[in-house]
Amino acid sequence: MSRVAAIASPVMRFAELGLVVSFALIVAVLAAAVVFGALARDRGWPPPARRTAWLGAGSAALPLLAQAWLVERVAVAGGPPGLDQALLRWSVEHRDGWAAAVGRVLALVGGPGAMAVLAALAATVCWSRGRRAPVAVLAGTCAAAVAMTHGFKALYDRARPPLVDQVIPYTNNALPSGHALGSMVVVGTLAAVVVLSSSRRYVRTVAVFGAGTFVAAVGVSRVYLAAHWATDVLVGWLLGAAVVAVGATALALTRGDASAQPVSPRTSQTTTPPRS
Repeated sequence: MSRVAAIASPVMRFAELGLVVSFALIVAVLAAAVVFGALARDRGWPPPARRTAWLGAGSAALPLLAQAWLVERVAVAGGPPGLDQALLRWSVEHRDGWAAAVGRVLALVGGPGAMAVLAALAATVCWSRGRRAPVAVLAGTCAAAVAMTHGFKALYDRARPPLVDQVIPYTNNALPSGHALGSMVVVGTLAAVVVLSSSRRYVRTVAVFGAGTFVAAVGVSRVYLAAHWATDVLVGWLLGAAVVAVGATALALTRGDASAQPVSPRTSQTTTPPRS
């Protein structure tokens, strides 16, 4: 059984700036919902479109707020909180060869390269079938995932667990976990595409369950390999969930159904056929 290295993590130097960025994103999401609502009223779009926009804004704002609270707790602690230390200690002391091998596989298939390939393949399939909206949403969410991963890593500036405990050595910043954020965004967006395009309940269920299982496995493996603190993974999931919420809302509003069709008083009234 391995001995856990001495746990030490410097105070995150730019945590306050990162929190400001988080709240700015929340304001931007809510402002976009306000603008869309005003535009929808002016163009006579039915209430479902406005409700979808507000539901999407709330679904994105809540995880952004939750990750800001979590980061603030970590910053106040001045180092890894008790949950992080306990899970790192357990992972190192209970590490098995086969489980570590599975973790290595998940590190590969859930990493940025594999997720980029998956997104590109999915976009190609959608494009070949004449579905342009999912392609645009996939491109936008993937770009957001890359920007948020690198941006928040630089802002939060948190050290990873000790190198001696890591199975795969990493020396760059820890928070948020890029694997957790990226897999959540790519696989979550693909699940949203399936849910919004399929009329079969079992297909939608399998898509959601499969996506959730994969994203959870990738995140847990990051802690088990001591590549990240548990809070790094949680923040990655929350940031990724916010991106998925925005992407899913965009998909729902661009399906071309009645929720995006203008309604006029003339067409909304019941008409009687002319008499012969």
